[in-house]
Amino acid sequence: ALPCSSLFLANMARQLQEKARVDVNEIKCEFCEESEATVHCQDCQQFACDFCKKGHLKAKFAVNHKFTSVDEALKGGADLA
Repeated sequence: ALPCSSLFLANMARQLQEKARVDVNEIKCEFCEESEATVHCQDCQQFACDFCKKGHLKAKFAVNHKFTSVDEALKGGADLA
């Protein structure tokens, strides 16, 4: 049997692994906060839906911003906070 501290650490590791699995369908657009995010702005580090992406690209400051898919952003370690 494992000592209590080892059981605690094993349980914590399991919980962290479960939280690390992010369902891409649960990520909301950070602009409208309603729609499902489909892309991630690499420059702003924000998730966006298709509609908000179009509006974002119309802003003068963001006209040259680059986007990746949500999947690619998560693989690259995009921040979900």
